[in-house]
Amino acid sequence: MAKPLGLVAELVKAFELANIEMFAVVLPEARVTGVTTAALRNGIAGAMI
Repeated sequence: MAKPLGLVAELVKAFELANIEMFAVVLPEARVTGVTTAALRNGIAGAMI
């Protein structure tokens, strides 16, 4: 059985699986307020050209 991961490790794993490159967190609640993925970033850059 795999040993349990810490909260940060689980978040990192989830973000890697979702292909998220950056995220913004508001403290002290630790709420994720924004994310950036490669697909989203490329879509925005493509729309600006």
